[in-house]
Amino acid sequence: MRPGPAKFSRTMERLHRALILQIMKNYAPYLSPDETGDVLRDFLWREFELSRMCFGWLPSLEKWEHKWWSGQLGYWHARHMNVLEERIRELPGAFDERAGSPPVLREACVRISLAPSAEAFWTGYRFILEELYRDYDAFLAVADPVTNSPTIDCLSHVLLERLRILEWLAKGPLAVYRDAGTPGGQDLKWLGYSSQVEAAMSKVMDGDSSAWPEIPDGDPMGPLPVDGRSDPSMAASDYRTRLSGKELESYEFYLDERNSPVANNVRQMIFINSTEIIAAELVAYIYYSSHGLSLDFYYDTARHTWDEIRHTEMGLRRLKQLGFKIEQFRFWGPCHVPKKATALDHYQFYSDLTNRAEACSFSYKRACAEAFRKHGDIISAVQSEFDIADERLHTGFGTKWSPELYKLATGESMTAAALVERFRVAALKKKGYTDEEIEGKKRILNGFCGAAEGLGKHITTVAAAKY
Repeated sequence: MRPGPAKFSRTMERLHRALILQIMKNYAPYLSPDETGDVLRDFLWREFELSRMCFGWLPSLEKWEHKWWSGQLGYWHARHMNVLEERIRELPGAFDERAGSPPVLREACVRISLAPSAEAFWTGYRFILEELYRDYDAFLAVADPVTNSPTIDCLSHVLLERLRILEWLAKGPLAVYRDAGTPGGQDLKWLGYSSQVEAAMSKVMDGDSSAWPEIPDGDPMGPLPVDGRSDPSMAASDYRTRLSGKELESYEFYLDERNSPVANNVRQMIFINSTEIIAAELVAYIYYSSHGLSLDFYYDTARHTWDEIRHTEMGLRRLKQLGFKIEQFRFWGPCHVPKKATALDHYQFYSDLTNRAEACSFSYKRACAEAFRKHGDIISAVQSEFDIADERLHTGFGTKWSPELYKLATGESMTAAALVERFRVAALKKKGYTDEEIEGKKRILNGFCGAAEGLGKHITTVAAAKY
């Protein structure tokens, strides 16, 4: 006879805690500044791997709530890294930020990330997270409150969101642990596997690479899938099957009335916000798969990804507040990244997103914010104004990181401005423009914005007239 859900859940909690306590680290009292720095470097790289797990799984998750939390958690872990780095820089000892996580730690986290379901992923994530929390607590229990007070203050900031994270995990995806033999249940199996991976790490570091446990049966659902998932309520537009190749080349998603009942209305700006998850997921691919960059890149890119998720929620929430049902709209659909996509393909998208799509949007977003205020819709106006503030940051990120990403992929050094021109010219040539026509567009910045030009003119026009 199987135990009831509550008893089974308590049993699994006890098992989970027993596994964690077995691997909890012990720290000596009165750690020196050098020893404290070593501990904090370990904490930082573990936060980094948790951040990578969350962003890497963003496209794989289906429920919008899970995507929201995946982005929120990935951003929080990156912010924790920033706080830890500041303290590490104050202490003696070398810190090679471009070296990345220790290889054994990264491989362990990747192995735990190769989960066959969202439930299994969140189980593995929580396993790593709670181990880290217990080590934070073990360190704080012995840290000297006088000599090491700055480190204690640092960890107080790092642990600020702990209660919120654990509450969501307990109430959300991991409300009840389920036996691996029940339909859809993967939690117990993946918990056991995660503990085996952790236990193998010390043996691998001693040179025994065969110590890694065999990955359980089941194809991994993440991270970085070729075909992502999206919430069923956010139905995909049928434009790809409805239009021919030539029509697709000139197709403007946001001008298509079949995608939105407010396509000829200033409120279309709200719908545009609600679709920005597609940008978040594509930037997340870059975050997860780019190595050897300074930590500032990951801080900026985590913020960028999180902003796009926030913008999506801004749009979805406001559409509902205005009386619409999300099912009335059509979205881009699940994220799809071809197997043959190269690093350069991803970096070209990043440059195009930051230095064209976002940079070319400010004029019509300001027009929308003004129109919302004119019509008394202060909530929508404020959303657009925050959107503008966020995307000013993103264009700065693009100017800062596009050259580094391009050099990482090709070895060639180019300025951000030169990269933007190269990518825009290539896009215009692909659409059939002649060299002479392209030169003409170069002289008119708005014309060189490509698709954003027609969208901007349309939205600016309706913003002045229709609400």
